[in-house]
Amino acid sequence: MTIIDKDNNGMPDGIINLYDSYNAIPGSMAPLSLLTGTWFDPNFNFALDETTGDLYLWDLGNSSEAITNHQFHFLNSASGCPDHIVITLNVIVGPFSGVAVPATGGNNVNVQICNAGSDPCSVSTNFDLFQTFLSTPTAHKNGIWSYEGSSPNFVDIEDNKFLQVIIPY
Repeated sequence: MTIIDKDNNGMPDGIINLYDSYNAIPGSMAPLSLLTGTWFDPNFNFALDETTGDLYLWDLGNSSEAITNHQFHFLNSASGCPDHIVITLNVIVGPFSGVAVPATGGNNVNVQICNAGSDPCSVSTNFDLFQTFLSTPTAHKNGIWSYEGSSPNFVDIEDNKFLQVIIPY
């Protein structure tokens, strides 16, 4: 997976510039610049700064499932092209799980959930992992959670819900 750090400060920011991305494609036509046209996002314009061409990938709620999920048009009214579309650029957004919540406490855990029932060491509450691990940026909602541990007490993750796990006292 590509880590995107537009300002090269060592901290991923998830911002790409469509002008730079297009101009970096081998065999691209003449380099695009701010003076020759403008980018247009046909999907509500919420993640694209059309004046600079900066695309904020973390504002896209889902990763790509089809090549056209995140499609952008470069428009130039002087081009003579239909609808002034000079270039169509499909951006493929890979799965992104967000940033892990910082581990805390003596056991160095990210989230601790306790059941106040008869056995406080048994977790029986199902909870939504997307809601539990809210972070900046947030996870893409069409991702799939998987368990990477080795506990024999792990039960299941189903539809992004963490199901029961028994933790012996």
